Amino acid sequence: MAVDSDLATLERWLDVHAEQGFDAIRDAWRTRSVTLGREVRVRMGDRDVDGVAEELDPSGALLVRTSTGLERVMSGDVLLLRPSP
Repeated sequence: MAVDSDLATLERWLDVHAEQGFDAIRDAWRTRSVTLGREVRVRMGDRDVDGVAEELDPSGALLVRTSTGLERVMSGDVLLLRPSP
């Protein structure tokens, strides 16, 4: 039963994408995100990126503000970090 519900939800989001494009999905994603605005570590293979998750770009990539600038992350494991004391 849960699978049917999940598939129905996915189908609704696919319809939104077909009718309104990715921007509508990205807006909904932003409002539900617990990641944006938080300190994160992104594990990308043999490399870690630490910074603040700032935004999703028009393609859906996560933009992370690091000490050296803005890093565009297309894939990786995102870990939420505890704020420094």
